[in-house]
Amino acid sequence: MHASAGWLFVAGVRVSTMATWTAFVFVGVFQQKLKRALLAAATWLCGWEVAWQFARWVKVTHHLASWNVVIFAALAGFVILLQRRAVRPSLPLIAVALIIAAVWLATGFRVNYHTLAGFSPSAEALNEAAKTVWALAYLWPLWLCGRSDERRVEALAGSRADAAA
Repeated sequence: MHASAGWLFVAGVRVSTMATWTAFVFVGVFQQKLKRALLAAATWLCGWEVAWQFARWVKVTHHLASWNVVIFAALAGFVILLQRRAVRPSLPLIAVALIIAAVWLATGFRVNYHTLAGFSPSAEALNEAAKTVWALAYLWPLWLCGRSDERRVEALAGSRADAAA
């Protein structure tokens, strides 16, 4: 195992993934909408996994035998269902994430696994950038939803106070 694996992975999970989950939980707790935030986090992570697996299939394997179509279809359906129940992503941010992912694909789609054998800093940067922007596509609307709810409540409370006066 590479010496730097400890700051990128803990128990085989990327530290950035754990930090992103923490951000979703923070927003959920802050806005008192933890269930919605956890659903948004699940949508982000499952959606990212669907996109990543599809890209891997296109770039690396090129045949369906190595790709479980049933699991992919079920997970994609789950993502669509969650998007209707939790938070719809910001399409401009999804587009930016897909552009970064396209650059990653064009440069070889190298992936750094938890062993970090053959570590590629540029592949890591592209992976993290695409995944982070993908996460922001779900976090930003979640954040705005809570803030707009507060403004709507304040506006409603203000109009009631004006009507009572």
